[in-house]
Amino acid sequence: MTKLIIVCAGGFGREIFQVLARCQTDEGRQPVVLGFLDDNPNALKHVADKYPPILGPVDGYWPKPDERLILAVGTPSARRKISRLLERKSCGFMTVVHPLSSISGNVSLGEGSFVGWNVGISCDVTVGRFAAFNANLTVGHDTVIDDYVEVGPGTAIGGCCHIEEGVHVAPNCMIAPGIRLGAWSKISACTAVMRDVPPCSYVVGVPGVVHRDFFSLPDKE
Repeated sequence: MTKLIIVCAGGFGREIFQVLARCQTDEGRQPVVLGFLDDNPNALKHVADKYPPILGPVDGYWPKPDERLILAVGTPSARRKISRLLERKSCGFMTVVHPLSSISGNVSLGEGSFVGWNVGISCDVTVGRFAAFNANLTVGHDTVIDDYVEVGPGTAIGGCCHIEEGVHVAPNCMIAPGIRLGAWSKISACTAVMRDVPPCSYVVGVPGVVHRDFFSLPDKE
């Protein structure tokens, strides 16, 4: 049986552990979680009796053939950095889908992505690698979600949108149908995005006001 290790033991990592506790493998068993990787050895100090142990720092891990990793890193830029570090060691990654989510037909979920509780993904949607969908959100038909995107709880993404690499959509946003969000932009909480957004922008308000060149592209590796 494949053994799982969760990368980072913060709140997101603990949430993923609780999702796995409600999942079953193809053999009808609960997945085996060996523990967490975290650079902070005391990250679980206040709940150590409720979770498997921290196995060591991220950089010190070397994969074994029967192990797969689950990335529980909150921000897109950090998720990109850590995933690339681990990929250089030929680590394998698992995609996690909450059993109470709804995934329609012809949906492609990239390696290492996470779909949380009560997420609804409509038909013909393509999701890249290491994307993260938090609880209680919807993604409309024919939408394309690129690598490292994070979507906050309560957000509604309309049909035929394109969310480019590294975009962070905060909670309770509305992305109108057909919108393109440029790479490494951030959408502030409770924002309504009604027009295309250039890369590295910050968008806030109803309707959303676009602040161009607010962020920088992550360093190329």
